[in-house]
Amino acid sequence: MNPILGRVKLLMREHVCRDGNDPAAHRETDPDWLAEHPDNPWWYCILVPVPEFQQGLFIKMKLLWEEGDPEDDAFAQLISIHKGLS
Repeated sequence: MNPILGRVKLLMREHVCRDGNDPAAHRETDPDWLAEHPDNPWWYCILVPVPEFQQGLFIKMKLLWEEGDPEDDAFAQLISIHKGLS
């Protein structure tokens, strides 16, 4: 695994699981996004505080479930990762 991606995954896990910060849900309005996800227009994000970026690390993700999975057992598909914007 790419070491940077591994670090991002670890930061995500710590931020959500250990620190109890739920991802914020957003309803997408972009037509391309909606064409790709016609049954689920939602995306989620977290802003992880890291010393490297004054505004934190912004992580945008899509939560995916397999048929029959409980709501808490989602997979996080990373969409974008960049320094937070003020």
